[in-house]
Amino acid sequence: MDCTCQCNHTDDRIAQWKRRADQLQKQLSTVEGIVADMFDSGKCWFDHNGHCQEHGWFDTEPACPHGRARALGLGEGDGQ
Repeated sequence: MDCTCQCNHTDDRIAQWKRRADQLQKQLSTVEGIVADMFDSGKCWFDHNGHCQEHGWFDTEPACPHGRARALGLGEGDGQ
């Protein structure tokens, strides 16, 4: 519901959220760049226990970070 006190509370909140969204977008871009720099384009391959042998990731949950990055479309500029 809009404010009825003839002020600009709603406009101020919208401006705050837009600034926060811009900050988050910049942070996300930075994180995407870091992931791309660290990403190994080798395809995951798993042993009988479900561990990624390509990247030395010996856990099944969470899954190999390189596979998770690939699933998000990150690191694709790395020759994929």
